[in-house]
Amino acid sequence: MDKKINQGEYVKNLILDISEKFENRLPCSSEEKNAAYAFSDQIKNETEVLPIVETFKTNPLSYIGIMPIIGYMGYFAVLCFYLTPVLSFIISIAILLLSLTHLVFSKGTFDFLFKKHTSQNVLAYIEPTQEAEKTIILSSHIDSSWGKPLCFINTKTVIIKMVISIISLVSIFLISLIAICNGALDFTFWTTGIINSKEGIIQNFGYLIMFIMPAFSIPGLYWFTQYISLDKKQAPNGILDNLTGCELAISVFKHLNENKEVLPQNVRVILALFGANKAGRKGSKYFIKKHKNEFTKDIININLDTFYNDSYTIIKNDAPISGHFDNYLIDKCLFSMKDMGIEPIIKSQFFEGCDSSSFNQAKIKTITLCAKNMSLDNYTHTINDSIHLVDEQSLQTGFNIVNKIIDSILKESNN
Repeated sequence: MDKKINQGEYVKNLILDISEKFENRLPCSSEEKNAAYAFSDQIKNETEVLPIVETFKTNPLSYIGIMPIIGYMGYFAVLCFYLTPVLSFIISIAILLLSLTHLVFSKGTFDFLFKKHTSQNVLAYIEPTQEAEKTIILSSHIDSSWGKPLCFINTKTVIIKMVISIISLVSIFLISLIAICNGALDFTFWTTGIINSKEGIIQNFGYLIMFIMPAFSIPGLYWFTQYISLDKKQAPNGILDNLTGCELAISVFKHLNENKEVLPQNVRVILALFGANKAGRKGSKYFIKKHKNEFTKDIININLDTFYNDSYTIIKNDAPISGHFDNYLIDKCLFSMKDMGIEPIIKSQFFEGCDSSSFNQAKIKTITLCAKNMSLDNYTHTINDSIHLVDEQSLQTGFNIVNKIIDSILKESNN
């Protein structure tokens, strides 16, 4: 099963088949829906396995899509500060709660405030000939990301701009609190506390500084609204993230289905393509919740997320959303890659929200594999995304890596 079959061109052609039909596949969009059914047809045609499309309702702006909304709330808080710092303080608390629960920890706590839309997962099964005792899931995500204008403009300044943005959001909370503690409860405080209405002179320089401080947060708030654009015209077509992962998963699933003799009679294989990953991994969460009673005791998930270069990477955790991924699978991946002559990169990722986090939180063995630049770039999540960036050798090697890992796991199961 570790035979190096030439799959790079085959997988790239599958990618072209989907990418030429849809410009992007934003969470819960009609394009994501149509792409899901296109994947279903593709799986049926390529593997002769009849897939299942499962729909669910969710808030598409639950994760990174909420960033522009938080930024505009910041603008409103600044305006309210000059009317009454009490209101800006309340709004800033709401901003901090939204940021923590939706961006930092991806909990979706306030999803009930947003309109729900439909997304979908695509599933296909290779059923065992005996009662299933082990399950191997090959997973990836269907939806593409919103565009990142700041990355498109200049990747070198993105981090500093986002640091300033975060400071700006926190500063509104602090300045509002300080103003309230100094008695600034309404607009009259500024006219009487700073300017003597009779003589027109500054009475308190400290109050004046407090008065103008919120205005300095406006550039940071602007950058926060611009990190993610909800405009479809600025959205990437999602070839890199994540048609490469989906089609790689399909190709491995097809290979296993055509070589069932290598699968023990008690092993089930599931191909799971999730919707709404960029909405806080809602597809993988829904899959786990709906099917957890069907899971075997011994279950692993191999998540494939972006393959286009030779930076073969094992993601060991997805901070701060999830803790450390399964050491058993990390070791299996590491051994398999080194046995192929590949020196993998083992890295943590931050604020990415890969679907392995959902499985890890459900205490299911999981790992995420990718071959991409781990630093910010101006093409993965921008309109520069292109099929020309995909290296066929990366897809070929990715195919071999996943098969090698599965082969190692199955050999261990037979012993």
